[in-house]
Amino acid sequence: MDDKKLNKKWEVLLIHHTHTDIGYTQTQENIEHYHVNFIKQAIEIAEKLRVENRESEFVWVCESFWNIEVFLKAVDESWKNRLNQCILNKSIEITGNYLNLNELIDYDVLKNHTKRAIDYTNSIGTDINSAITADINGYAWGYSDALCENGIKNLFSCVHTHHGMYPLFKKQTPFYWQTPKGEKLLVWNGEHYHFGNEFGIVKTATGSYINKDELGANFTSDNRHEIGTKRLYRYLKNLENEGYEYNFIPITVHGLPTDNGSPNIEVLEFVDWWNSSFGQEVTIKMTSLENFFDKVRNIDISIPIYSGDWPDWWAFGVGSTPQINKIYKEAQRILNTTKMIDKNMILSDKELINECENKLMLYAEHTWGHSSSVTHPWNSFVNLLDYKNSSYAINAHEAATRNFLKVLDKKEISSLKPNREPKFKIINPYDREITESVKLSLDYWETSTLKEVIVDQDNNEYVTQSESHPRGTYINFVITLKANEERVLYVKRYERDINYVKNSNESACCQGINDIYIYDEENDIKKYENTYENKNIKITWDYEKGIVSWFDKVNQVELIDQSSRSGAFMPIYEITKAKGQNTDEQYKVRQRLGRNMRGINAKLFYPIIEDISIAETGDVFTKIVMNLNLEGTSLIRLEFKIYNEINKADVVVIINKDSVWDPESLYIALPFTFNDDKMDLFIEKTGCVIQAKKDQLPGTNVDFYLSQGSIGLKHKNYGVSIAMMDSSLVYTSKLQYENSKKLYHEKYTNQHDYELYSWVMNNIWETNFKASLGGFIEFNYSISWENGINDKFDLINKSNQMDLGFVSYRVD
Repeated sequence: MDDKKLNKKWEVLLIHHTHTDIGYTQTQENIEHYHVNFIKQAIEIAEKLRVENRESEFVWVCESFWNIEVFLKAVDESWKNRLNQCILNKSIEITGNYLNLNELIDYDVLKNHTKRAIDYTNSIGTDINSAITADINGYAWGYSDALCENGIKNLFSCVHTHHGMYPLFKKQTPFYWQTPKGEKLLVWNGEHYHFGNEFGIVKTATGSYINKDELGANFTSDNRHEIGTKRLYRYLKNLENEGYEYNFIPITVHGLPTDNGSPNIEVLEFVDWWNSSFGQEVTIKMTSLENFFDKVRNIDISIPIYSGDWPDWWAFGVGSTPQINKIYKEAQRILNTTKMIDKNMILSDKELINECENKLMLYAEHTWGHSSSVTHPWNSFVNLLDYKNSSYAINAHEAATRNFLKVLDKKEISSLKPNREPKFKIINPYDREITESVKLSLDYWETSTLKEVIVDQDNNEYVTQSESHPRGTYINFVITLKANEERVLYVKRYERDINYVKNSNESACCQGINDIYIYDEENDIKKYENTYENKNIKITWDYEKGIVSWFDKVNQVELIDQSSRSGAFMPIYEITKAKGQNTDEQYKVRQRLGRNMRGINAKLFYPIIEDISIAETGDVFTKIVMNLNLEGTSLIRLEFKIYNEINKADVVVIINKDSVWDPESLYIALPFTFNDDKMDLFIEKTGCVIQAKKDQLPGTNVDFYLSQGSIGLKHKNYGVSIAMMDSSLVYTSKLQYENSKKLYHEKYTNQHDYELYSWVMNNIWETNFKASLGGFIEFNYSISWENGINDKFDLINKSNQMDLGFVSYRVD
């Protein structure tokens, strides 16, 4: 047959593994049980072949080290010893990938968990140098450092191109991925992780997911040898025609036609059949990752080097669970704050930290829900898995909080008691001097009609401003602390001045309308119906766009893009209507979205502004409140807290989201520029800070990014830092349908060609995501602006500073 006329002798290297999905096909407990038994099955296959002196011909690659951990917890010493023998005999391979993750996890936790595989293999007298991932479409750039720092030098990537794409515009090719710290990780840009099953290698797992040829319609377990042979020869011939340089090719294969599938001896049986039939032209063998990468490294073929981020195409799943994402981010915040004030881990409970990090990893596993979560959102099993997955974030928060309280207890935190003195300790957890706003909380029975100020142990007074919260009062003030400084503060109360005499220059008319400037000379504040101004900033709004000017008076910089359709922090709603409210149509409308994030019939809705008012003006801040109407919601309110003495504003976007089955998204506009010039956009990701649309691999997604919560805009030494406390997704393209997805190309991509949005909600994938976004939620942001920013790290450090803030608690 013509397809068999190959130009070189080929070797096909089969990597036999299973893709680990936690909560996509079954409950989390069942998945654990499956993987324990998969390892048992692999051990039994290896031991049977050992008796036949053929163990070296079979290799089972454990895709994730998490699988090994659950196995070791579930079995007795006999099984552990049997596993260790198989690892030493190289019939079972451990890899350096802990789990297939999204980009939520932070670098410290990622690095710690990656080390576990290395520690285990070292403990049994061997080591590892390779990792494999599957069904994920990217990694934060810092993932490469987490691997390299732990001695992992090779990464085999099996990108799933459903709503995603592989980098470099090419599959089945190697490249060196230069890490942020300058190391080099050898990456093989592979095929889909089920690809081998499309060649009939496993009788019980034939398929045609990637190959859409004429053979697929008749592909069955009975004719798998005939059709699989045709497909494999075609595939190899096509590689030759494309100029593929190697004479070997890796192909991954599963033992069952599903994620979370078992090892299967049929793989080796196919190898035997094939080599006896076609071994003169094409040989097939099972291989480990280590052996495969050794072959790649030992052939004198030039391998290109690339550096930069590898944005995850599936990162937008975080927007389908916004409420739980808030809890997850709060757990990270508590854990990281605790580590900063207990740097040597002397006060912390290491078991609680370990528990917290384990739960953070499990929630950051790439599976957002059950495979039918969108098509059957009412299903009890779908909702059960959603609650179980949410429990990882909730339990991480609990462990982080318990440990935080243990640390504070050793640092003399005070508990509730009668007549408790209003005394606080405040800690700067950073290794640098910081000026930051602080909120101290008093319970409702501690409130007073007296004027309150803050006094420290040196009798320095700090101007305060009180605001109510559901259980009492916050006392706001601004303070500067040196690096790692701890300071004790007291709430001091004075009699208020009741002899206030109305200013003879009062500007409000008798109808109560402020239609000329009101000037607060003491705080240098001016306000008008559509303007607020202090000595640092002038903010202007209208009833069409919201805030249309954010003018830095000190540096003479206009920070709002005057061409923007939306004002600062305004919400925008988007929906692509399905043809019907039924399972079939809701699946189809999402499937047709492809990589576009919206359908060709998508509609955008901008808010109608009902009311804007300066709700409060005081010695520390002014609060501006906007009440809006927006499609898809029954409540939208924006609250801006603008500080008097520092270049900072806190923003809260309060939402009651309607429950809508159709694919939808909600964005928060961030139209900040430098006098209408686009600034460089920087995003903090796991273990790195990147410039969007520049610091990334060719062929990767440039429409959105999943951040660790900190972003910044920079023009020379001027910077705008934004902390996103409750959300992670940053959208950087126009909110419009495009016929093809934009990919990064260094020659054609302009890093200043962006629009900027916080992408807080979506339910736009046909499987796995949570269908309903309904309910009450708030999204908190802080923004600062200043001259004198040295580099991107200064910029992001400022965002982190606003996110974590100072640590404060009651003391006796």
